[in-house]
Amino acid sequence: MPDTPSFHNLIPYSITVGTVFGLSVVAAILLAATADLSMISSRVITDPTALRANLSGIQSVTFFLHVVLNNALIALMVMMSTVFRKKFIPHLFIFWNGFVLTTYSLTIAQAIGWFQFLSAFMPHAVIEIPSLLIAAVFATHAIDRLNVENTSWRIERGSARQYLFIPYFYRVVPFVIVAAAVETFISLPVLKVLVGV
Repeated sequence: MPDTPSFHNLIPYSITVGTVFGLSVVAAILLAATADLSMISSRVITDPTALRANLSGIQSVTFFLHVVLNNALIALMVMMSTVFRKKFIPHLFIFWNGFVLTTYSLTIAQAIGWFQFLSAFMPHAVIEIPSLLIAAVFATHAIDRLNVENTSWRIERGSARQYLFIPYFYRVVPFVIVAAAVETFISLPVLKVLVGV
């Protein structure tokens, strides 16, 4: 496997990204406790008949490819934000995604029940969320390294390969693929069973 930054070098970045994500979760919980989320809940399918009809039409292979492409693209956007050389950009991306994800999760859990929610969403969420956080960790690390090694805005090909493309393809993408497989072949069937499809 090509060289990637050592775990020791990534610890400070992991702490910062984890803190940003944690703050986004807290902010979403506070919002849910104090604000009316009916606008969000109206977009969530809670009617059992509509939910069953929606789930019954999902094909596993198509769903798997959709999830992989969607999450890989999101992670790539986080990684490519390094071109601006500002760490607040991937941090802002993580905060916003964590905030939206938590808000929607709370809304769905209240609609379908916590047991159903945890049973259907936690198996893949414990892999999918870290894949996004790992992308942000590598992105912020890359920004620091690129700022040190490249005095101009032009990024050298070797630096881009070492700090962006290798971490993305060898560290982030495997998480994305595993999370998509779990979501397709474990979470989706569990959800179908819970709603009676």
